[in-house]
Amino acid sequence: MDVETFIINMQTHFAQTEMRDELMKLVGTVTTDNGVTLADDGMTQRVTARSGVSLVKQVNVPNPVVLCPFRTFSEAEQPESPFVFRIRQTGDEVQAALFAADADAWKREAIANIRDWFEQHISQELREDVIILA
Repeated sequence: MDVETFIINMQTHFAQTEMRDELMKLVGTVTTDNGVTLADDGMTQRVTARSGVSLVKQVNVPNPVVLCPFRTFSEAEQPESPFVFRIRQTGDEVQAALFAADADAWKREAIANIRDWFEQHISQELREDVIILA
């Protein structure tokens, strides 16, 4: 997706973490011109990012990135997951993408987090009447 849409999605669909903020900062500084370089070995990408008006520096793009998307009840702790981050130039536009890299392991963690929440918040009087399957 385009950079603006990517940043908006990062702000609205992911919990604030240091990695999320670093990723948004990186994506927000990538520019395209005739001098853009992308180096990619499949594990690490290197992109040209502008810092200030005239300083151009090479930045390693981390992979995988560990983020905390909102995927379960807001009361329960959101599980962190690794994502493969990709960035590319298509014409004059920079595009960024995230691909889940945990084979849905987050679901098991989310179930455990929901179970823990119920165990902490169900009163002792109701414990005999409530069965938690998780």
